[in-house]
Amino acid sequence: MRRLLKIAECVLLIVLFACTEDRLVPAGFLYLNVEEDATLITKAQSEVSFESLRVDILDMDGDTVKTYPDYLTEVKGQRLTFPAGSYTVAVSSNHDGKAAWNAPLFQGSEEIEVKQGEITSAQVVCKIANTKVSVNYSEEMGNYFSHFGATVSNSSGSLTYTRDEYRSGYFTPEPLTVALRLVNRDGNEFIIRKIYNDINPQYHYTFKFTVSNSGGEEEAGADFDITVDDTHKEICYDICIREESLFGIGEPKVETTGKFVEGAFSYRVNSGVPEVGTVGLQLKLGTKCRLSSVLVETSSPTFVKAGLNKFDLMKPQDAVLAKELGLELPDFENGEKTDSYSTYDWDLSGLVPHLECLNLKPTEHSFTMILVDDRNQETTVSFTIKVVPDVKAAVEEPYCWSSFALLKGLSQNKDVYFRLTKEDGEPIDIKDVKITDDGNVSALVIGLEPEVTYSYTLASDVDPEMKCDPVEFQLRKPKEVYNIGFDIWGTRSKKAVIGSGNATFVVPNGGTSGNVVWDSGNWGAKAAGETLTDKTTETATASSTFGAQLSSKWAGALGFGAFSAGSIFTGEAQTVSSKGATLKYGYEYYGYPTHMKGFYKYTPGIIDYQGEFTPANGLKRGDTDECLIYVALCTKMVDVVSMTSGVDPFNPNADYVFAYGEYVSKTTENKTGETLKTEPLNGYAPFDICLKYKTDVPRTNSFYIVIVATSSRYGDYFTGSTNSVLCVDEFELTYDYDAQSFVDRSLGGMTPVNINEKNE
Repeated sequence: MRRLLKIAECVLLIVLFACTEDRLVPAGFLYLNVEEDATLITKAQSEVSFESLRVDILDMDGDTVKTYPDYLTEVKGQRLTFPAGSYTVAVSSNHDGKAAWNAPLFQGSEEIEVKQGEITSAQVVCKIANTKVSVNYSEEMGNYFSHFGATVSNSSGSLTYTRDEYRSGYFTPEPLTVALRLVNRDGNEFIIRKIYNDINPQYHYTFKFTVSNSGGEEEAGADFDITVDDTHKEICYDICIREESLFGIGEPKVETTGKFVEGAFSYRVNSGVPEVGTVGLQLKLGTKCRLSSVLVETSSPTFVKAGLNKFDLMKPQDAVLAKELGLELPDFENGEKTDSYSTYDWDLSGLVPHLECLNLKPTEHSFTMILVDDRNQETTVSFTIKVVPDVKAAVEEPYCWSSFALLKGLSQNKDVYFRLTKEDGEPIDIKDVKITDDGNVSALVIGLEPEVTYSYTLASDVDPEMKCDPVEFQLRKPKEVYNIGFDIWGTRSKKAVIGSGNATFVVPNGGTSGNVVWDSGNWGAKAAGETLTDKTTETATASSTFGAQLSSKWAGALGFGAFSAGSIFTGEAQTVSSKGATLKYGYEYYGYPTHMKGFYKYTPGIIDYQGEFTPANGLKRGDTDECLIYVALCTKMVDVVSMTSGVDPFNPNADYVFAYGEYVSKTTENKTGETLKTEPLNGYAPFDICLKYKTDVPRTNSFYIVIVATSSRYGDYFTGSTNSVLCVDEFELTYDYDAQSFVDRSLGGMTPVNINEKNE
């Protein structure tokens, strides 16, 4: 099947003028011009924006000779001089190709010849290189469901199509996952998820959801039909929801059980065969669902050597090979069944003795399983089994945070300790160690520096002959959050919410270029002539240039509008309308802060607006408003919906949030009482947020940081006071160890050893 939008073409006219001047290197003049034609409008009325075009001139070896980021200002009508020779002119849209609203990616190239003494011309035809996706909902959906919305995603990112979203998104031409979330009038929540594999560039895919309660072939609680229009390269998927068929087709769920601790289990060689149930998984499938694939990806040396670094347990040949290594599917004949789910216990104990220990060092065998049912709904689980050698002592890779590390080793002796050496330094003995009954040795070391090489081993005063190969490690330097002090401000232009043309509004970033790090509600408020978030010269410290002033207001025009809280957040607004907004929170980040500090000045008003969906335990009309500042570390960017038709706020308890902290205040006088080196000015007070981690194990890959400040705590729900004003300034992340960040975690119960004090 084929689908998508009518191809839009951007034609660049290239004219080459010879240069006959006396030069050491023969050269020519290159003119690039765009033929501006009305035919350059796509079927969806998405006009080619010449300002967004980038031009690269490459030589015949593929090396870039010259780059022009902005066609209009740097290329159009300009005389460009190049040495005579052969070149390739490559033209593309000036964005990264990630999933985005109304953002077609144009690409094209043409080989040209610059000749001395001649005039030549050529054309570069740019075509859309990505995939266009729309989602439509019938009016009847609102009669059956109190909330609904679809998230479309693939490797280029994800976009959430709310019930009031009419824009189209653009994705890389790869398989798409469409997840429809439904909440019926009884409060029951359902998710219909399907993967669409046959996705091609230059097609327009439309997913149209309607409601019916009778007839049709069942497809994850939905009838399913396809309409193809190859003339315009469009395809429409008609998905008819049948409410009575939703029960029993819920998303699959899987989690680790037994002696897994946060997905990890240690096994000592020669300790015998583990008992049944020592480690395992619990799998839940909808009663009407069956597994269609169990894709296993592993870095286990044992499985890699057998050619099983990636395999499907549902394929007979792969299943036979995996069974020889102790990994097989659960018994699907014996499961505990309810009306909605069937639950299966999946024993992995037989896998453990097959895993190898390499070079007499602790060896980790990591597995990730992606389970997909016959409705194309998927779930993922990851676990690690560490095999430790049967030796007197060994050390392994430590868990490295931003200024501290958890040293790890194992020993059969109870009198061992760590010997840590900094590059070009003297060894430091770390004797405050924790030793478990099964010989695991650990120590929490603080005062470490990033990008410095350390090494460590185990030592013993009782057994000086005990030897242990050292392990080297470095702490990675945390990434800086751009403009976290709010000193840099600019403007951005986006499509106006009301009327035609664009709206220009204030943004807490420098100018209109570069990646968006911070955003606010100004885009939507501009339709009412309001600015919710703006810079202020009333700063918290003498060294600060600007702070951010967040003001809650009723933002409306032409009879439309809603209460809007002033806010500032890492991320970007995705859609705005007279009925609210959808946002995407998060800034790609690496680092493990334990605190976020800063200054705030808050004047709360009495709440004069209360939204329909405000939680029962939230603030209500007549209460004093509250401000909210919070910070979170997340495994993905987070979609937030704040619409008058439904609210899906940031959830700090979600699985993708692995660290969180917040500060709530009614007035500036709610101070932390901390004494600061720099005295606050202009009535600001300090705040100090401690992030609480849900894990002892740091993530090794990049993740996302969410930082939010708002002048009305329940502004997402359209509740707050039009008299509330919050000023914030000089946010700062700190990375020193704090036991309060690891409450209820083993790391929080350990005694830290400061190596700097050891050196004194």
